[in-house]
Amino acid sequence: MLLLGLHGVRWDIIAEDGVGEFLQETAQQGAFRIMVMEPPTLSGPGWSSILTGY
Repeated sequence: MLLLGLHGVRWDIIAEDGVGEFLQETAQQGAFRIMVMEPPTLSGPGWSSILTGY
């Protein structure tokens, strides 16, 4: 299993033609979820929550 987290990436821009082909193809081959945190965000606790569910 691979968990790919992209900090600060806007999927609406990546999804445009000619911008993020590799990421679009990778998302189509697996499970894709957009996760949004409420500001203010703190990277350490935020990534820990994504990994553990807490």
